[in-house]
Amino acid sequence: LAEPVTFEQATGAARLEAARRCRAAEVTESERQFMREFTAMMAAGLVVVLRVDGSDGVAVTLSLQEFRNEPILEWHFTENGERGRLSLSDIQTVRGQQLNDDLARRSFVIEGRDRVLVFHCETPDICALVIDGLAMLVADHKRRAARRRSSLGPARKAIAARRSSPKKPLATKN
Repeated sequence: LAEPVTFEQATGAARLEAARRCRAAEVTESERQFMREFTAMMAAGLVVVLRVDGSDGVAVTLSLQEFRNEPILEWHFTENGERGRLSLSDIQTVRGQQLNDDLARRSFVIEGRDRVLVFHCETPDICALVIDGLAMLVADHKRRAARRRSSLGPARKAIAARRSSPKKPLATKN
């Protein structure tokens, strides 16, 4: 038999659970606020250096855009006006450099399906902000895409149900 719970124990557990729920709600709201500010910053564009083919790097404006109803990361070369882009669904990981020098602390790597891009920011703080924001944005995009793929509309569900139901043989006259 379990020991009876005192009033103080029961209310203490309830207060602790309420505090956990409150803290979880605060964290969720804080993440939402961060993502609103990050997407606004990225929509306006951020000047960074893109490491290209062994060079020291080229100044580009990195921004979040939409292309054919798909969110993309786009970079615009400041000198010649060329553009590059990478769909959020093609991004595998966003990570910092693992080296311990000043340039590495200001650098981040985006690994796509078919290429790896290395960018350098002005400060380590901006770099950390971009890494966190892009990682959260990519994870959210992949979660939403998986949800869209798994949910079928009512019309599609009816069609799928008809296809999966066993068919009755045609009646034949002998």
